[in-house]
Amino acid sequence: MRDYFYELEDHLQIIDDIRNPTGIYKYAEKFIERHGTWSKKFIDIEENGVVTPKEVNDTFTYTHPNHYIQVVVDHKSLISTEKGLKDLHASMGHISSNYFVRLRNKLHASITSVQQQAAAQEKSLIIASIEVSNVQGLFGEFKARGVEFAQMLAKQAWGGTDFQVRDPDGNVISFVTYG
Repeated sequence: MRDYFYELEDHLQIIDDIRNPTGIYKYAEKFIERHGTWSKKFIDIEENGVVTPKEVNDTFTYTHPNHYIQVVVDHKSLISTEKGLKDLHASMGHISSNYFVRLRNKLHASITSVQQQAAAQEKSLIIASIEVSNVQGLFGEFKARGVEFAQMLAKQAWGGTDFQVRDPDGNVISFVTYG
C-alpha cells in the first residue's frame, strides 16, 4: 500500500500559493494544455460591418488517450476575493460556475472542490453535492415518489439549478446541473 502512495506522489502536483479564482483557473488551464493539443477552426467576426475570419480553439484532445487530470481545490473558502466581486461568497460562486465549468467542458478535467464548514454552525450542512445531467427530470422523479425536500428546485445566482433532500440521518444532499 505504501508503494502505491509513493507512486501517486510522483504524479501529483500540489500548488498552495495561488489563492484568487483567476490565478487558479489560469494555472490549471496552462497545466492541462501542456498535456494535449487543440484542434482549430475559423469563425467569422463582424466589426463595423466588416467580416473577418478568426482562428479559434475548437476541441481539446489529450496527447495520451488514457491521460486523466483531476483538479482539486481543497478548502474553497480560503480563496481570495476576486477583483470586481463583492465578497468571498461571490468569488466562490464565480470559480465554481465559470472557471470549473470551463475546465470540465472544454479541457475535460475532473473537478473536485472542497468547502469545509463547521457543522455545529449550520442549520442544513450539505454533505454531498452530486452533478446530474437533468436535474429537472430527477426532481420530477423524486417528487412523484413523495420525497421530502430540504430545498425545492431553484435556479441559483451562481449559475446552477439544484434541489436538496435529506438522507435518513438528516444530512442534506444536493443535486445540481450547471449552466
